[in-house]
Amino acid sequence: MTVGSSPIPIVIRAKFISDIGNATHLTVVPTSLNNHSRPQPKGAAIAQSLSGSVVSLNGCLFYRSPYGAQTFQVVNISTTSGDIPNVGIMSEATSICIQPSAASRSGCFTSGTLVSKDKWIDNIKGVVGGYDDLLSEIVDHLYGYLEDAVLSNYQTDTPSCFQAPMKGIMISGRPGTGKSILASSLAEHSGLPYTVINCPDVFQTNAGASESYLRSAFSSLLAQNKASIVILDEVDMIASSRSSRKGTLINMSSVEAKLFATLLHLVDSINMQPTGNRVFIIALTNRLHAVDSSLVRSGRLDKVYDLHLKGVEQRLGALKILAKDLPMDSSKREEILRKVAKVTHGFVPTDLQALCVECALALISQMAAGQSTSVVDMLSFDLALKTIRPSGMGEFLSKIPTVTFNDLYGIQDAIADLKVSIIEPFHNPGKYIDLGISPPRGVIVHGPPGVGKTMLCCALAEELGINFMLVESSQIRSKVVGESEHNIARMFAQAKANAPCILFIDQIDVLAPSRGSTNTSENSGDRIVTGLLTEMDGFFTGGGAGKSAQVDVLVLAATNRPEVIDSAILRPGRLDQIIHIPVPNQKTRQAILEGYMNKMPMRVTSEETQLLSQATEGYSGADLENLCREAALICLRQDITNTEIALSHLESAKLVSKPSLLGYEDQHLFSR
Repeated sequence: MTVGSSPIPIVIRAKFISDIGNATHLTVVPTSLNNHSRPQPKGAAIAQSLSGSVVSLNGCLFYRSPYGAQTFQVVNISTTSGDIPNVGIMSEATSICIQPSAASRSGCFTSGTLVSKDKWIDNIKGVVGGYDDLLSEIVDHLYGYLEDAVLSNYQTDTPSCFQAPMKGIMISGRPGTGKSILASSLAEHSGLPYTVINCPDVFQTNAGASESYLRSAFSSLLAQNKASIVILDEVDMIASSRSSRKGTLINMSSVEAKLFATLLHLVDSINMQPTGNRVFIIALTNRLHAVDSSLVRSGRLDKVYDLHLKGVEQRLGALKILAKDLPMDSSKREEILRKVAKVTHGFVPTDLQALCVECALALISQMAAGQSTSVVDMLSFDLALKTIRPSGMGEFLSKIPTVTFNDLYGIQDAIADLKVSIIEPFHNPGKYIDLGISPPRGVIVHGPPGVGKTMLCCALAEELGINFMLVESSQIRSKVVGESEHNIARMFAQAKANAPCILFIDQIDVLAPSRGSTNTSENSGDRIVTGLLTEMDGFFTGGGAGKSAQVDVLVLAATNRPEVIDSAILRPGRLDQIIHIPVPNQKTRQAILEGYMNKMPMRVTSEETQLLSQATEGYSGADLENLCREAALICLRQDITNTEIALSHLESAKLVSKPSLLGYEDQHLFSR
């Protein structure tokens, strides 16, 4: 199915597909550089291939020809009568006219007059949401350079101090963060000519053709004798690093080497042009580590901007743009979108767009089924969240279990420690700055099985409302030599990319046993611990206490075998906050029982609860929860019409549910 830049307006305004008219005629232009070197397909072939697709004005057609994938932008559309203007359904009878484009994807028909800075920013904010602060910084950076270039058309003597040596910027970020749309919006709303080069399409089969097409893209802008912008999408494809991490040279193919040399020459030649004829470069990549350092340096691409939706407010800003056409109760729109922003941890803009589209499609299905639903509500988003998952978390679980501190019983001391050491400095870092200290960078929670260590860490993430990565140590450890260290590095890199984030490593004793305790020929256990220590040191290294009062990534770890963990992991500066959850005593067991019983229809007095807590020595929190659940099942087995659970049911359940911590020898880390 082919749609325009935003499919939501199309699907929302149509209750049924019959509300959309048929597309009778389309005028399209190629949108990528390689389209010009390939034989252009015939309009009839495109119409036949995309028959049944929905297309809109300014949308894109994606056509897979024998020569590869080709993309065309719709610049004009004629449709039969329909409820939605400029939107139609293609058929084999649709007439398609392909017009040549002057550049890869260009705005060369603009006036060439740089708009005001405020207007530039406001226009972009109407298209891109969630990056307001970063957007202002980027526009300030571009405006100084471009304004100088434009003014020089009218001033023959420009002081050399205003002739900045910078030639461009690099925008990086993981896939789906909105790099391409941000760069396109920057160029489109600047008022200056621009062109977009899709770098993978630059490669040609004929010798020298790749370099020629790259030069032609720059030449087409320089020929206009105006300040202009060129966007290099996926620049890592033509500017990959020429050396490995160890410093050894990588054998690049002759085509890659020549193409990269051509790119560097074109970048360096910008300052050789008259100031008013300069080209500003915006390079995009999701693999910044793969870009050669000779391109990202002063005098070439001077600044690197990293895109990521860091918190609730940024996700809310993105949702306001992406969901602006969703039919919602206007009085509840802000409230609903804020709730969605709070639960979409790890979502990038494309994930949020997919979430909105899923809600829209579900609404259309409900209308088609004759339901009276006419708006999208919070329930619609909740259902969509069951199928739409964040794409950036990979194999690591990012959905936070719906548990809060109020759902945890008998561990109030541990909760109080977390509130003082983690939650308070996160929300009020100024208090810690005034004292000249920084909060813990890592926390380890230890105690016997079933006392609520994992749930405590999950509740912390829910209270903070930030991204959450749950990693089982068995996911990281591998028998393949070197793969465990690679997995550790990837885990920390992913946590940093999703900051602010809680990285929770469950059963860390599997990943970080004491060095020297494993006897293998490769010393794999020691190397894994060393790799973990190295990543943690590099992760936590920062400025002074005042500058690091608010932690972007918090490392949490849990274990029920603290005695086997390497002591270096627990030193100050790593997992320096130690929280111990002991075996529940009688008072704790009573609090746990009362907590679970309050959620169930119980016919049990407080005195009976106290007696039951005394009779459940050796029961963990999980054991007591299972005891209450088993009592409910016994109640139903006796009589399906029973509506309350009595003490007799609990006594019967006690015969089935046995304690798991009876005789358990608990050990506190401080006793080592």
